[in-house]
Amino acid sequence: MRIVFYEDEGWENLQPLSLTRPVWELRCGIKTLWEKAKSTFPEAEFSFICRDYLAPLVKMRRPDSTVNEFRHSDMLFLNARVIWDDAKIFAELLANTEFYLDGKFAGGLIKGALNVEGVDWQFDKVAENLHKLLKFKERMCGLFRREVKAKIVEYPWDLVEFTGSEIAQDIKNSSGLRELRQADFSGQGIYLVPGGGVFTDGEVKIMPGVVLDSSEGPIFLGDGVNIMPNAVIQGPVSIGAGSTVKIGAKIYEGTSIGPVCKIGGEVAETVIQGYSNKQHEGFLGHAVVGEWCNFGAGTENSDLKNNYGPVKVQLGDKRVNSGQLFIGLYMGDHSKTGINTTFNTGTVVGVGSMAFGAGFQPRYIPSFTWSDGGKFKKADFDDTIKTAGMVMQRRHCELSEAEMEVLRYLYDQEEKRE
Repeated sequence: MRIVFYEDEGWENLQPLSLTRPVWELRCGIKTLWEKAKSTFPEAEFSFICRDYLAPLVKMRRPDSTVNEFRHSDMLFLNARVIWDDAKIFAELLANTEFYLDGKFAGGLIKGALNVEGVDWQFDKVAENLHKLLKFKERMCGLFRREVKAKIVEYPWDLVEFTGSEIAQDIKNSSGLRELRQADFSGQGIYLVPGGGVFTDGEVKIMPGVVLDSSEGPIFLGDGVNIMPNAVIQGPVSIGAGSTVKIGAKIYEGTSIGPVCKIGGEVAETVIQGYSNKQHEGFLGHAVVGEWCNFGAGTENSDLKNNYGPVKVQLGDKRVNSGQLFIGLYMGDHSKTGINTTFNTGTVVGVGSMAFGAGFQPRYIPSFTWSDGGKFKKADFDDTIKTAGMVMQRRHCELSEAEMEVLRYLYDQEEKRE
């Protein structure tokens, strides 16, 4: 059976992180949403349905998979915002089935050949089109409806809320992990507080004075992680492969750091996709940060209003009442801050932007915008691409043509809004 991982219109509520990637590449816990599904269905072949402007990028990253093409037989369509980590849900599926999650459509199984003739298929309306296909199958072959129990990522703050428990789940679902023991560090001045355990899938470097506290949840350290002296990590926490935790860093529970990051200061309940630097002192909390971001020394964000009220957040063209008390910073890829930059509760910074200057930044900084705290200036696209290329080369990566075209598309879309 082929699994079709699809985006629906819910990607709009996951901005700015979803602007430069399909939703299945969002990190929650140790793994991305797609990596979780792949672990659940290790033998399955995957196809992908995404926004048109992202399709070339997905094809580049998944050359062995079909993208926005799905004329096959026996196809299991799964909403990519759902955390599919329980294969038992799909045991003994023999007929055409719709899946619902708390009453919301979450996918479906279509048995037999798929014929989209007569369906006005639009990739930004996948759920609606799947309903049409399934209803056609219902008339032809009968249709079953199944309620499933799973987590669904609807807003950026869900990534933060789920990450602590997902770290534990990802460890449970992973094979080949090695648990570190206090005896491994005898006489080295490294302290492991027992509890959920400290795990790795490779070789790590841990320096004297480090405290790894898993009393409230497990800690995962990817291959090549370097933890410098006197850092304290309080689980559940995940540190991705090749990342460095700086001297004296304080990393609190519910934090997931992706690969090749440099992290210092105080970080709590935060998800960083990867390849980003927050090396210096300053608080980052209840935040979600993309790739290739850099935080100047002393950058801070608030994550709680003084009146303890729910936080409203600008997600694309709409302002959403999160209903949450703790909301920090949401920052898109390739964005940066100057030294001592300060962000208010629920601030959103788009893709390829720069924030600097005294005082609080505006609570919404559009993509490709320079903000000095008072005025906006449109970033030059060529300069943005040049800087992005240099930043990526420092990590031995290259800005691909497909990635550049995604940034060009987003830049043009931003110009149309002005």
